[in-house]
Amino acid sequence: GRGRVGAWPPMSLLAASEAPRETQAFEDALAVHFSEAFVVSLGLEVAGEETFLAVCERQGQTGGACAGVAPSLRISVTDFTSGIFRQSLDATELGDVRREAGMAEFGWDAFLRLLSAALRGEAGCSATVAAIPVGPGVGTGPARAELTLRFKLEAAALVGRITLPISGDAPTSASGQEPYLRELRRFAFGAVAVARRNSRSRSTASAASEDPVRPAALQGSAGMA
Repeated sequence: GRGRVGAWPPMSLLAASEAPRETQAFEDALAVHFSEAFVVSLGLEVAGEETFLAVCERQGQTGGACAGVAPSLRISVTDFTSGIFRQSLDATELGDVRREAGMAEFGWDAFLRLLSAALRGEAGCSATVAAIPVGPGVGTGPARAELTLRFKLEAAALVGRITLPISGDAPTSASGQEPYLRELRRFAFGAVAVARRNSRSRSTASAASEDPVRPAALQGSAGMA
């Protein structure tokens, strides 16, 4: 008898053809919703505690300082006393966040728009931080920080989480202060640089809106006066 012919095209080939489109969709959405780095303050899960300062920035821009790096979102947070926590999330890692938040069917544009809104505290979305201490017998300081993201949708509210490992550990004695203070200084100056760039961008946009181009008809009538 005749052999059974499998389905064409095979699923493996379809998956391979979709991968470049998915990657491009991620890069495009990341460039739109995280076009510029920004600085925000994030509240803590524990009421009454000091807030964390967070710097959110896109990495992997073509021709930039991070050229050649796979496109990703880097989030750095600190309360200046517990330590500095940092994580870079690429398409795979952000895909895990999206799936665990129950948003696997969301396209990259919709998901990254909601993620940006949560980090900025906009559109009913929000983000809070919890510093997670290390286990017993290992130490006393926090080993990581956990971002809890609340996404406000029309008919539901979903929650996602991002874990940020510690990058600069706060010193427990005077002898360990210098390395941490150097790392903290880099973080602070980086945050100030981001805030300045955003301020200049807003000023440029405001000046452009206040100096509109005169319509040609008006220019012609002015010349005839």
